[in-house]
Amino acid sequence: MNPPTLSIIIPVYNEEDRIESTLERITRYLGSRKLPFELLIVDDGSTDRTSEMVHSFAGQKNLPGPIYIHRNETNRGKGYSVRRVRDWLRARGIKPVIPHKCNEAAYYDGRVKFDRAAYRQRAVVEQCVGWMKESRRIGTRFEKLAVN
Repeated sequence: MNPPTLSIIIPVYNEEDRIESTLERITRYLGSRKLPFELLIVDDGSTDRTSEMVHSFAGQKNLPGPIYIHRNETNRGKGYSVRRVRDWLRARGIKPVIPHKCNEAAYYDGRVKFDRAAYRQRAVVEQCVGWMKESRRIGTRFEKLAVN
């Protein structure tokens, strides 16, 4: 299997009613794009069957990409959960394609050079994020209000 081009972090908390259909739609879409990917599900201490359902889905054969689950024993919040997985990705040598706002100044003052390959990869990532937002109405850190 090729190393992932895209690692998608999905924080969840008590999502047993919709996690299976969400994972099905995301894996079907990304699989159709022929894009090597991995899904990183962060269960923030769910008290329902969310983790069991993710494990069951991840155990299916012929998925187009691997699914990993990280579980917090207690609810620690979305920020904690996402940071935890970003640290895990960083330890594996995976850098974000959509960088934090704090890196913007380094680009404009010349400390960071334009990377054409990363820019192209970012376009693919933004298309995938756009599709996921439209299909599930996911709110991102760039939106002030998410409306279902």
